[in-house]
Amino acid sequence: FDGSSDPNASTSLGNADDFGEDSSDFRPSTSKSERLTAKERKEMANDDKIRDLLYKKEQTKRRLQHKWADCLPPGQRRRSSLSKSKRDEIKHDRKEKLKQLAVENKKQTSSDLPEKRTCKPKAKVSNKTRGDFLIEDTENNSKIHSISKKSRKSVDESEISSPNVSTTLKTLGDKSDNEVPSESIRKSPRKIKLIPSLPEASSKKFTTKNIKQASIKLIDIFKTTKITKKDKEKENRAPNDSKKKVTFSTEEPQVREFEIDPGNTLRKCIQKDALLPQKFSRPVNQPDPAINNPKLEEFLLKLFHWNPAWLKEQLAIKEPPPVVDYSSLKPLLSAYSSYDDYYRITSPLLALELWNGISKDFEMDEQRSKHPPIMACITPNTITRQPVPNTNLLVTTFLLQAVVTREEITRQQQPVVGDLVIFRIVLRKNENRQYHTIFAYVSQVDQRVITPFMKYNQKLLEHVKNPHTLLTYSVMTKPLPNNVEVDNVQKLMTVSYLRSSMRMIQALQYLPASPLLKQILQPTVAEYQLPNVGNYESYSLTTKEKLNAKQMEAVMKITEIVVKRIPKICMIQGPPGTGKSKVIVNTVTEILYGKNRYQHHKPTRILVCAPSNAAIDEIVLRLMDIRTNLPKEHRFKMVRIGKQDAMHKTVRSISVCELAKRDVEKTTTEYCNGQNMESIEEEKNFLKARINAIESELEYSKGKDENCRQYIMRKLTGVKVKYDLLTNPRSVENGVNPRQLAKLQRSAENTILSGADIITCTLSSCYTNQMEAIFGGNKDKISVCIVDEATQSAEAETLIPLMLGVNTLVLVGDPHQLPATVISQDAKKLGLDQSLFARLYNAFDGQPGNPVIMLDTQYRMSYPIAYWPNRYFYAGALKNSANLKSLPFHFYRVINLASKQSDDRFSNTNEAAFIKTIIFTMMTYSKLETMGDVLKVGIITPYNNQKNILNGMIRDMSSGISEDVRKKFHIEVNTVDSFQGQERDVIIMSCVRSSGIGFLSDRQRLCVALTRAKHSLFICGNFRTFERDDMWKTLLADARSRGIYVDGSYGAGPNIVKRYIMKESR
Repeated sequence: FDGSSDPNASTSLGNADDFGEDSSDFRPSTSKSERLTAKERKEMANDDKIRDLLYKKEQTKRRLQHKWADCLPPGQRRRSSLSKSKRDEIKHDRKEKLKQLAVENKKQTSSDLPEKRTCKPKAKVSNKTRGDFLIEDTENNSKIHSISKKSRKSVDESEISSPNVSTTLKTLGDKSDNEVPSESIRKSPRKIKLIPSLPEASSKKFTTKNIKQASIKLIDIFKTTKITKKDKEKENRAPNDSKKKVTFSTEEPQVREFEIDPGNTLRKCIQKDALLPQKFSRPVNQPDPAINNPKLEEFLLKLFHWNPAWLKEQLAIKEPPPVVDYSSLKPLLSAYSSYDDYYRITSPLLALELWNGISKDFEMDEQRSKHPPIMACITPNTITRQPVPNTNLLVTTFLLQAVVTREEITRQQQPVVGDLVIFRIVLRKNENRQYHTIFAYVSQVDQRVITPFMKYNQKLLEHVKNPHTLLTYSVMTKPLPNNVEVDNVQKLMTVSYLRSSMRMIQALQYLPASPLLKQILQPTVAEYQLPNVGNYESYSLTTKEKLNAKQMEAVMKITEIVVKRIPKICMIQGPPGTGKSKVIVNTVTEILYGKNRYQHHKPTRILVCAPSNAAIDEIVLRLMDIRTNLPKEHRFKMVRIGKQDAMHKTVRSISVCELAKRDVEKTTTEYCNGQNMESIEEEKNFLKARINAIESELEYSKGKDENCRQYIMRKLTGVKVKYDLLTNPRSVENGVNPRQLAKLQRSAENTILSGADIITCTLSSCYTNQMEAIFGGNKDKISVCIVDEATQSAEAETLIPLMLGVNTLVLVGDPHQLPATVISQDAKKLGLDQSLFARLYNAFDGQPGNPVIMLDTQYRMSYPIAYWPNRYFYAGALKNSANLKSLPFHFYRVINLASKQSDDRFSNTNEAAFIKTIIFTMMTYSKLETMGDVLKVGIITPYNNQKNILNGMIRDMSSGISEDVRKKFHIEVNTVDSFQGQERDVIIMSCVRSSGIGFLSDRQRLCVALTRAKHSLFICGNFRTFERDDMWKTLLADARSRGIYVDGSYGAGPNIVKRYIMKESR
């Protein structure tokens, strides 16, 4: 077989180079084949045919197996099975080869180019005007670009230069057919630039007047060049490939003036001087720990979407309205994995409680008409929609105007800031009107006496006789449609005051910014452990009082934590009579005065709070006594904030309003009298310097938080008012302007609060606008807060002081006494009445190293009274050290009566008559005329109905008692809740019920009732029903075993009752 004779041999076998072998192995030489015999050649030819046939079969098999044959359809062909690393390697080799080629080409071209020259950068001076960009393309195409000698030439100079430009132009113009040779068109576009520019273009700048002329001349020049058919094909490219161009009009802009038609006036803003709608304020400069933290407006929006009609429906229907998703409510936990879980579980319960509070206020207001509705209208051009930051939610704000009389202002029955109100809006749709009632929140109030030139809606006068004051309310509500009618007078009615509830929501939302977050969410024994303070038995307190070991331990450990500024929650459990108040006042004085801190360091500002006014006033009275015994130059500055009407009479003297009032009176009197002119001049110079300093501070605060600037402006206003009084003393003689006096009062209050060492208030009033402005945000913080009766407040309420920057929170309370008052029974079942103290106490109960300090010695109750509560509630942990008066009454008696409750189930007339007889017997037979002190008697009952009956009976009975005897007795009738935190010499308990025991089945309520008495406790009731309850069964069994259980008769006279309550005389 001769391979060379077969023209397809190379095709069938493939190229020999592809296999990397020599072609001689496949093609036998001709000389060798000629020597073979015919038989051998025939055999060889047969062998070759067989080999060729086998090869073809093998190739066919390979094509079918690997699917690379050209005869197969594209879908069945198998692509190259190169691995990823192999493909990457091939790509890399290709890139390297391309680089080598590029380097070689560059070397070849660079050798032909002249030497590269560099020049120094030069500043470009441009004389262009702002309109030059309109003619930039025209100039570039019309003038000859001369190339600098120093610039590098990227192409051959001979291609772009012309020896005689005029000759070139003449040649172009002499063409008979006005055609440009196709060769010149196909060359570089740079040669088109040989067309000369207009003479004006080289010497003058184009203006808007000659743009059109230049354009026409250029068009005439370019008309001489005719585009060939081939070039037209180039021009007719696909749309995506064409180069987009922008053209500008060369015409001068036209300005037209329109005269305003006669009578066409702009709409007047009749309320231009009124306050602007504001967003609801949140804690000042509150840090944003997370941008997606819940916002107060989010919570309010849920409230705004409630239907006001539900309030009246709920009076008739017991089923609660759908204010929350009841199926998603969950009980409060002992610990939380995250803040989101904490907020998600707690906030719906607070919303449910808020609704119950609103409906209760509405029901009471319906009965008493405490807040009669007033007529109001929406101010034009004030309805705006404001977005809630970092959410997709919107709220609507607008202004309401109302006119009231002087008497209504005096009675203060109109809405105030923080009120939830109901307002009816009118929607106009074509010619129809639709009335909708909505909830709204009052965020601002502006009050102005009406003057003859004041502008407001005159329709309001139709509803008010003798108008005196214009009220402008800034309110917030849900998003409203655009067709709300304004100037339409409708009713505005107050429903409930929400500020206290809103503060709890704010506190809940502020929690992520508090250093105490982790300790609140995930309490552990290690986090709450207090440091050891060594030997403190010989330590002398500032008050010189003697404390027992546990009391001293609490004072010293907490003082150490506060002084070192360690973020910590400290807990003191104080069972009844163990001296919680004494521990609190000594802790306060040691923080201030321990180791001479008050004299040598800036005092630590302390906030002391309690849920009730009575509890906080008890602390304040003790601190006032301590203050009188301190050296005058080192006495602490203490102030009480809150409503003066609710304060103790003695405490009112240090209220912030009273202190500021005295300061203003002193200032105005001194300035009016003009005495000691030298001192007044010094004061004027001082105030002027102070004004300059505050103005500089105000200027420096530009761009900072707006609330911070407002605080500085308030300081400036106060100082300016004082300066005005000094510079114009006659204004004082003629009577200070009320507005000026109010500014002076406010300035004095701010100064007093800023300089106070101890601030005392209730929990709900510790975060007022004034406190927020002075201590909130990035201002001077209140580092420590002590909360007395901490178990009486809900957990969210205890968090309110944290918004003032509190670093150390001291909780003092007893989880076995009354919890917080919760109206919603559904929320109560899920644990909303549980305090933060109770949750933490339960988390640590029974654990080794329990960090709660328990005061273990009680000084109030006589041993017979304390015996059963100590065993039942405190597992016998209390020691007795009571120092008692000598009284002629038994210590403890349980008197069973067969009386029946009244039809209302909340009163028992026969039982009340028996208690009246007890009081009469005590007054008649006790012979207390020789006793110096007044005998304090408390009558505790679970129900207000029984309280009213007892008050009436005792009042009638005591009218027949001599004045001298009555003076020796101080008798108070009240509910269990009202006696919390108090004590009396004698306690008489009226149980009322004869079927079912109601409130008295509550373990904490009974603990409070039994532990108020110091000397004597008398429990009266029909106890056959009470024995069904396990707790009462234990109490009654204990009384019988000790011989103090008595079966009495409710109709018994004083002689018989005497045997029940009084000791036998010897």
